[in-house]
Amino acid sequence: LMLDGSLEKILKKIEFSIHESIRSETIRSLQMFADRKGNRSFFKEFCTQVAELSIRLLLTTLVEEIFREQEEECIPRLCTLREDLDKFTEELKYYMTSYRNRPRELHTYQVGITTIGSYRNLVRRLISMRVTSGDHWEWDSSLRYYIRDDRIFAKMLDAEREYGYEFCTQGSRLVH
Repeated sequence: LMLDGSLEKILKKIEFSIHESIRSETIRSLQMFADRKGNRSFFKEFCTQVAELSIRLLLTTLVEEIFREQEEECIPRLCTLREDLDKFTEELKYYMTSYRNRPRELHTYQVGITTIGSYRNLVRRLISMRVTSGDHWEWDSSLRYYIRDDRIFAKMLDAEREYGYEFCTQGSRLVH
């Protein structure tokens, strides 16, 4: 970065650089997930913020896809997703045992487990309430993440904001 202006300009350049890096790494991480290159390498390669954001984007997309199916298919598919999230959580717990002496990797796994756990709990609520539509309060009041035109957005109820690259954790349900 060139230090050729006021402090505000310098900070804006740094902020833009950080945002661009996180955005591009998140998109790359989603492609890695789509290509099924392995959960262990995913959590080793990406920083905690990118891993968490990618999980949130992926799980929002999966639930939205389920809601687009025929109504009678939604609950069985949500049950399958819940089982997959349970297995994924157990897999991450197993991997964590290898990283007890590596704080960065351990923290990334812990955040991954927490994020997946919050979505798993949401999916359990959707199943117990027999939710088959994205218009239902239980889904609509949950914090969801989307990518459009290579930009990331957070949405809850009728509010939607471009993702500000803050580190979220534990934010899957802010409205009760």
